[in-house]
Amino acid sequence: RLVVLMLLLVRLLVWSLACGVATSDRYFGGWLWIEEDKWGGGTRPVWLKNTVNLLGLSFTDPRSLTISQEQEDVILHYRDQHTIMVTIGGEAFGSAWTQMLASNDSASQAAKTIVSWKQQYGISGVDLDMEGQVETSDPTIAATLIRTIKKLDSTFLVSLCVFGNPEDRTLHNYLINTIMAQESLIDWINVMGYGGYSQDVQFIESYTKAPRSKWDHPINKAVPPQKVIIGMKATKGFSNCTPPDYGEMQQYVETNNLLGVLIWVFTFDNSSLQAPWYDPTCQQGYVQLCKGLLKLPNCGAPDTPSPPPPPTPPPPPPPLFCQDKKQGSYCNPADPTQFIDCPSGAMERCPADEHCVQTAPTSVECDNS
Repeated sequence: RLVVLMLLLVRLLVWSLACGVATSDRYFGGWLWIEEDKWGGGTRPVWLKNTVNLLGLSFTDPRSLTISQEQEDVILHYRDQHTIMVTIGGEAFGSAWTQMLASNDSASQAAKTIVSWKQQYGISGVDLDMEGQVETSDPTIAATLIRTIKKLDSTFLVSLCVFGNPEDRTLHNYLINTIMAQESLIDWINVMGYGGYSQDVQFIESYTKAPRSKWDHPINKAVPPQKVIIGMKATKGFSNCTPPDYGEMQQYVETNNLLGVLIWVFTFDNSSLQAPWYDPTCQQGYVQLCKGLLKLPNCGAPDTPSPPPPPTPPPPPPPLFCQDKKQGSYCNPADPTQFIDCPSGAMERCPADEHCVQTAPTSVECDNS
């Protein structure tokens, strides 16, 4: 039995490598900027699919909680081999949480809609980006939102975007100190660092090495490093396409057992959305992080379209169709694009966009009218 088990494990490993499935338990990815109300157009970056295993679709308006057609298309393309999180909020939607967080009831209703996206679209979870005016809202209602999500589906992932410096961030700190530390209902935090390596490490350790002292730190208990993802700026925010900050952060993540790295921000090629840190021709640094963190064999490989499904075979002719029929051709009652030759029973199909017309008792024509 032991030998059989070992053989199965080896086969699983070989299959994972062959299919490009990550053998690491870490995440590398980014927020993909495709706003619900400002679709920027363009085409998917060809290197993205085989370089990341985590995508945050940014952003969804907290007022509408609507997944746009463009966002749905992205989900369908990436969901099979990626963790897909829908990012709700963001800086531009800071004042848009009022209705959702007006009461515990409204938060619970919103949670039902959010959880329904898993079955409807196949997403993995939700990324809560509460910035700006929403930070002054009642944190206990935000806690109700998360509790209800997890109550409805304990496997539905919840991540929370937090600032590099936790000072004076009452809403986020409450959720970390209660919902995360005491109830374990937040799966990880995304620390929005966006500095260089040294500054981002300081931001990380504001959470992983908290509290600095019992008097002056808002985080009561250190966040486990395996529940921390660091947000880094995209390559254009550095001086070259393979910034040393990425290599240093990879080593830090592995040495300190962090969950991973997320890049702010990716966009579609030729998108009208202008991201100051993103250059579609400057992806070498992402390939470096992919190889280091995900251990994938095909990092940066072009995204190839899936082969079209095989054509559906035509339905067979009705049983004994030619029985009692004279020699000739007859339209197939089971498929208006086909006709059947009797007595052989052989089926033939009309040219594209044409259908069968019975022009005489034993003869047919294909017509496009």
